[in-house]
Amino acid sequence: MAVWKPDVLCDGVLASARMQWLVENRGLNAEAAQAHVMSEFPASFGAGRRWNPDESCAGVRAEDRARWLAQNHGMSEVDAQKKVMQEFPQLFILTQEPAQEAGALQTASGTRPPRLGYACGQGELQGSPEVNPPSWPSSVKVLSTASCYDVVDQIYQEMAPLDSQFSSSRYALLFEASPKMHDVDVRVGFYTSVYGLGRKPSDTKIRSVTSTNETPHPELGSLQNFWRSAENFQSNCHPTYTCGGRGGMLWAVSQAAPLRRAVVDDNLCLSYFRLPPEGVKASDPRYPKQGACLEYDGWVKLGYRDPVADFASGGFMANVEVRGTVSFGSQQQFFARNCSAKSWDGGAWSCVFVGCSGAPHREQAEAASKGPVYTSIATSQVIAEKPFIIRETDGRYKLVVPSAMTGRSGTNFEVVEEEMRDFSAVYVAQPSNGAAEINKKLAEGKDVVFAPGIYKLDETIHVQRSCQVLLALGFATLVAPTDSPCIVVKDDAVGVRISGMMLEAPYRPLEATSTESISTVPKALLQWGCGRDVRSDPMVPASWGFLHDCFARVGGQEAPFTVRDELDPTRKPTMRPDSSRALFQSEARCSTMVQIQSPCVVGDNLWLWRADHWLSDRYLVYNHENRCETGLHVGPDARYVTMYGLFVEHTLGDMTYWEGEDGTTFFYQSELPYDAMDADAARKVSTTPFSGSGYRVADSVQRHTAHGVGVYCYFRDYDIIVPAGIRTPDGEGIKFRNAFTKWLNGGPKVFAPESCLLVCEKKYGCIQCVLQKGSRRLGPSTDSNKDKPHFVSA
Repeated sequence: MAVWKPDVLCDGVLASARMQWLVENRGLNAEAAQAHVMSEFPASFGAGRRWNPDESCAGVRAEDRARWLAQNHGMSEVDAQKKVMQEFPQLFILTQEPAQEAGALQTASGTRPPRLGYACGQGELQGSPEVNPPSWPSSVKVLSTASCYDVVDQIYQEMAPLDSQFSSSRYALLFEASPKMHDVDVRVGFYTSVYGLGRKPSDTKIRSVTSTNETPHPELGSLQNFWRSAENFQSNCHPTYTCGGRGGMLWAVSQAAPLRRAVVDDNLCLSYFRLPPEGVKASDPRYPKQGACLEYDGWVKLGYRDPVADFASGGFMANVEVRGTVSFGSQQQFFARNCSAKSWDGGAWSCVFVGCSGAPHREQAEAASKGPVYTSIATSQVIAEKPFIIRETDGRYKLVVPSAMTGRSGTNFEVVEEEMRDFSAVYVAQPSNGAAEINKKLAEGKDVVFAPGIYKLDETIHVQRSCQVLLALGFATLVAPTDSPCIVVKDDAVGVRISGMMLEAPYRPLEATSTESISTVPKALLQWGCGRDVRSDPMVPASWGFLHDCFARVGGQEAPFTVRDELDPTRKPTMRPDSSRALFQSEARCSTMVQIQSPCVVGDNLWLWRADHWLSDRYLVYNHENRCETGLHVGPDARYVTMYGLFVEHTLGDMTYWEGEDGTTFFYQSELPYDAMDADAARKVSTTPFSGSGYRVADSVQRHTAHGVGVYCYFRDYDIIVPAGIRTPDGEGIKFRNAFTKWLNGGPKVFAPESCLLVCEKKYGCIQCVLQKGSRRLGPSTDSNKDKPHFVSA
């Protein structure tokens, strides 16, 4: 029986003090305030538990969950019930002796306590409660409507002009909910995330949020606008960008730049149009190279004639309401999930919509004459929105963990009490904390929020309890130990959420000149399960685990293994290092970036990238440096794995290799490695030649479905012939819709003074067919027309 104890500590505060605050600030009487405090911190008051078969556990009846555990894990009925109560302890709490009627669950005031999600793991919460509100480090800025917003622009000025896209800085901007608007224009640069702290996007109104082209190379457009994000806010009727008389929010991005849980009051522009410099017409051959961003007085305002769309290679948006038009513009490809808009237009090659109300539809035959292919799926399969943080009016923080749902269409901003977890059960990690401390907190049953920064791990982080959450803010980056993953999820840990995380291969001293001489490297940067036969039930929402906004990379941040430079006579000789020697003495490697060995795992925006350049933008990657064979590997025991928005680039084997049954991919973008080597070139440096594909389904698989799969090639150094962009077994259960290939460029570059451009001498490379199913080759070769994408459905 729970007993009131006025002197017990509740998250570092005396229970009596917490009760008094509720009386004074919430208008509760003493009895109601006591009951509220006991419901917030049940373990502190010795709350008892009672089985209730009809209780809803993450959308599943407790009795059904217990029955499934008994059938699939060999438990007795009693042990299965105990297990469920351990997984969801908050739901079975008694604050007084049970009533005579079986199953009744009452508090001192006669009502069930709110389901606050104090613990949702395997076993009771252990250790001392965490401090709430937490002590945020300097990389987290919490802003109210009364704040000085100078720090917003200071961060942007630091992070926007990164020449090579790499930095050791990371930032999270947390905007408090308020009836008043945040009167600030937020420009979002590299490694910066914007978060509203309200329960709904409309609780946090910001005058404008923008991603534009501010790099030292404006001719690249937003092609390199990576690693930034914005979520849980409303962009408030202050157009930062106009084109053709239409105003709206500008979010010109490429990969790893998600827009989530947002309301855009006007139009949403996903690419950037710019003008030629004064006196230069758009038809002038110098225009693409010499064009510059407009003078920036705070906001880009266009409305001139003859603008040209810059490159854009995105992108991802989910749970976004746009009250005007979504304009893809020059986006090569884009993915939208559970969004709504009045209309959608633009795009270059392929756009995929899942559960988007009013989304367009255009299959490949129609697209040949009318524009990009639009692949539209009416509803999402199993999906849970990304966890997020809210700040209540009393200053306490909570972690919201949205429930898994099926068959959704359109947005969903609802938050229910059952999905909220108090930060007294959430550990806020900082880069100064070691992996051992983080593992200790996870073993106590707590969730972990990673503050922005770079975490150089000396051991793997282990997730061993069901329903735990790892949420990274501001692109917090985990660098793997020398020979093991950043994160391992235990086989029987169901319902785990990993969100916002950047994972990076380790760097270490160079061992030898041979690229084949590396001894031990991590087999994966993220390993979900170890391949043990765990029978998750796909019909039970609590069985599903989720990866949201998880980005992995191999190489780039630190000094390279070897370095070269493109031929550019405008650069000084000292800027072009001797290609025959290694200028730096470090390496970055792993075998696979993400390996999934457990069933019922959902990916929601993954970019898995083998770096194509280093910290200095002049130093490109050659000769299969940054060695990584595969971006995503789905193992044979991993059934029902689902991917919403999967991007994999430049790995040296099959970029995605799928062995599990009943897999589904909604949108895929991949680019084969620029430095792919043929047999002769590989022999000279004692490595293996490139022989991979963009997407491969194992020969043993009988059922697999994919929508909007794109494989691109740009072979810079050697004339590589790839037999097929996609390789699968033949069979009726293997279905690809609107799969395509695209030749981008190829061959060494020379400087052409008349056009101020680096141009290719030869058009290296070819993908011989789009899709190879068994022995059947489907779709044309990229050689048939290098200027357009080639589609096939089969």
